[in-house]
Amino acid sequence: MKKMNFKYPSEEDLKRNPMLHIEEVGECPGLSAKKYKVHRYTELVYLVSHLRFLNKEHFILYRGESKEHLNDNTLSFLPTIFRSDSDFEELKNKTEKLGELEELKEFCDENKEIVIQSFIQHYGLCKTPYLDLTQSLRIAYSMGLINAGQANEPREKIYVYLFALPYPCHYITNVQDITMVNLTSICPPLALRPQLQEGYLVKYNDDRKDFNEYLLAGIEIDKKELDDSKKFAVIHTKSLLENEMDGFRNKVEEVLNKSH
Repeated sequence: MKKMNFKYPSEEDLKRNPMLHIEEVGECPGLSAKKYKVHRYTELVYLVSHLRFLNKEHFILYRGESKEHLNDNTLSFLPTIFRSDSDFEELKNKTEKLGELEELKEFCDENKEIVIQSFIQHYGLCKTPYLDLTQSLRIAYSMGLINAGQANEPREKIYVYLFALPYPCHYITNVQDITMVNLTSICPPLALRPQLQEGYLVKYNDDRKDFNEYLLAGIEIDKKELDDSKKFAVIHTKSLLENEMDGFRNKVEEVLNKSH
């Protein structure tokens, strides 16, 4: 894992506003990335603004989780296809089938596979080597809360993770051995879900798998505080995942069912 030289606010910086209570609670498991705890949205924004300001040479994206996923006692961010012994054949087959969609034919051949697999990842059609991220803090903690509700075991905490990545220069960017995809730019208008989630996807172009080397910080929030509308404004599952007006999802399902 390569060493990233990130900068962090001092304790004095975090206490400069006496009305905000931000705690630095150590480091993320197995990593040098700092771990914090906040209790309301204003504290989250204040902390993130410090981290963005101090690390302005990086493009910051977010991910919400309902638990800490560990691999050999180290916080881990593996794309779904690497979390078990997965077969790439399903991904290959669905990529070929979705190539029939008229909405995707406008993209040039060199980007077509990336675009199709981006939709496959974001709509959860099968496992891929991509990791979902977002430009929105509200989306990140809302997704973490949704995942907590779907878990078989009760979750008491939600985590918002900050990833410090190279700045993209295009809607599909290949830089420093990773591919970054701006879903809000490649999606046809019918695809509401990635637009609502302000989504980005990232994947490695080499044999590396875990994106924890790009982790800048982890922020812990108690679930009961996220349930308090006076502290956090949460975006509902119906908007983020199950939006009935997302016509593109229907087209995708039609193509896959027809192929079967």
